[in-house]
Amino acid sequence: MTEVILTTVLTVISGVFIFVIGQLIVKVFVEPIHKLRGLKGDIIGFLTYYSDVYLSLPDLNKDEDVSKVSTEARKLGSDLMARALTVPCYRFFSVLGAVPKFRDVTIAHRELIGLSNTVLAKSDSVPERATKRLESIKSSLHLPKELLA
Repeated sequence: MTEVILTTVLTVISGVFIFVIGQLIVKVFVEPIHKLRGLKGDIIGFLTYYSDVYLSLPDLNKDEDVSKVSTEARKLGSDLMARALTVPCYRFFSVLGAVPKFRDVTIAHRELIGLSNTVLAKSDSVPERATKRLESIKSSLHLPKELLA
C-alpha cells in the first residue's frame, strides 16, 4: 500500500517538475525568440506600407506623414535591438539559425535609425539614400529580395 502511495506521489512531483521546467524554457528562451521574429514581420509591414513616403521626394510628402514614418522607423530600430538583447544565449541560437546574427541585427538597427533621419531631410537625395538603407535592411535581416524590388 505504501509503495502505491509513494509511486503516486513521486509521479505527481516529477510531472509538476517537468511542467515547471518546460514553462521556464518557454518563458526564458522561446518567447523572446518568437517576439524577435514577430518584429521582423512588423519591419516588413512597415517597409511595404510606408514605401511611398520614404522612397519619394520630400516635396511630395505631407509633414505629418514624414514625421510618422520617421518615428515608426526609429521605434522599430530601437525595438529590434532591445528584443535581440533579451534573447539569452543569443550566439548559440544564432548558430542554430533561430535568430539572425547579432552583427546583422546591429546593421538593421543602424539602418532603421538612419532611415528615420533620412526621411526628415529636405533633399533630392532622400529616395536614393532611403533605397540604399532599404537594401541594407533587407540584406541584414534576410528579407525577400523581391520585397519592394
